[in-house]
Amino acid sequence: MKKTLFAILFFIQLGFSQQEPELLPKIKNSFVAFEYEQTVTLADSILLNREILSEKDLTEVLRMQAIAHFSLDNLQLAEDSFHSILEIQPNFTLNESETSPKIIAFYDKIKLDYLSQKLDTDPGELEAEHFHLLQMQKALKDYKSGMLRSLIIPGWGHYYINENSKGLILNIGSLLTLAPGVFYAFQTEKYEREYLNMTNEDKIESSYRRYNNAYKNRNGFLAAFAVIWLYSQYDYFFTEHQTISLNTQFYLAPGGKPSALLQISFPF
Repeated sequence: MKKTLFAILFFIQLGFSQQEPELLPKIKNSFVAFEYEQTVTLADSILLNREILSEKDLTEVLRMQAIAHFSLDNLQLAEDSFHSILEIQPNFTLNESETSPKIIAFYDKIKLDYLSQKLDTDPGELEAEHFHLLQMQKALKDYKSGMLRSLIIPGWGHYYINENSKGLILNIGSLLTLAPGVFYAFQTEKYEREYLNMTNEDKIESSYRRYNNAYKNRNGFLAAFAVIWLYSQYDYFFTEHQTISLNTQFYLAPGGKPSALLQISFPF
């Protein structure tokens, strides 16, 4: 009797095991085709036997289910699906190149709330993801602190994202171009007045050369400073930064591939 019962359960389980892989391509096809109601129906069917799915497949089914619920304006159900993902992979991140910014923002809030609750409920057992939450918050604060400073002096803001060497190089480059540029700007104005007021024909040519040399030097140094300033802003605001002490990555442009536990995205 026991053997018979075991055999029946075995074949039932085998039937489900064969059924679920067949449904996976179907749910992916319906999801890609934006048939979200069918996606939800297939996901519900697959998740009835989630224990036979691999972690990767389970996470993928929950992801499609969550996005489908969100697209159908079932926000609470979408949140429940995302919560289920976080229970499996607390470090799970949506692919920005494949997901709507609205959905990413919705998920990021759920993730932050989830990790914040973990901090409150398990203060004595902080795991890596909890530390990364605090690090992300501090890194974001530091990044914002450096924004205005970067606009004022090239490289100043880089000190706030732990890129001290680059900040120092930009500072030195700025000093070596701006200071001479300002100096030659005064010289240009001075020599221009002298040239325009010159009445001695023998000295007009030499007076013009002094003015012309100062004029060229002024323009050259100020143009070099402008290039350094523009590069500094581009590097600070539009490139990826890896903070050294916090091990947290910033993705300042859409389409970046996340590799850190948490990432901060600034879409432009």
